[in-house]
Amino acid sequence: MTPLFHYIPVVLSLLALLWACLLWLKWQKAYLGGLTALLLVIVVAQLMVATRVKEQETWSQLTLLATGLLCLLVVYLVERLTNVIVSGEEWNRETKADWLSLVNRAPFGYYQKDRNGAYSFINRQFSNWLEQTESSLIGKSDVDIFPEEIANAHFASDQQLLETGKMQESFEEIIQSQGEMVRLHLVKYPRFNASKETIGLQGVL
Repeated sequence: MTPLFHYIPVVLSLLALLWACLLWLKWQKAYLGGLTALLLVIVVAQLMVATRVKEQETWSQLTLLATGLLCLLVVYLVERLTNVIVSGEEWNRETKADWLSLVNRAPFGYYQKDRNGAYSFINRQFSNWLEQTESSLIGKSDVDIFPEEIANAHFASDQQLLETGKMQESFEEIIQSQGEMVRLHLVKYPRFNASKETIGLQGVL
């Protein structure tokens, strides 16, 4: 008959498994699901080994105990890491919401374009100047919005900025939906990713 204390490591791993399950249900992270599955395999393996370990096999008993303690430690560290990740995600969401609220209430126009010249973001003031909705402009380029001559001028200016990476300041013309032309003071900057590669541009007018 297997001594009862041989199952102590199994109990420790089982606690780690239940802990991981609760974390998975709480945060719904894929890696927590993977950790839960791994711990389940470990618990089953420990049960199989525990039934075969003899009382004299001290090394095997210590190995099982170390495995159980390690499982608890891993889950603890994963929980701490996940707390940091979730806190960062919440901070990013709040920061983005604050930024969107600020830029959409600003009295100036603001937009972002990708390297192909397609609008990826437009604030409310800029869409009001164009007399079009923000959603209808996202994904479009100047050639879809302005007359060919103006669109080509915008494109050439954008390409020069992307090549040089330097700020540009100019006056550019915008045609409203009713055909009225508006001349606005425009300042454009390149946009960079975390690797400091140019991913597009942004303009304030």
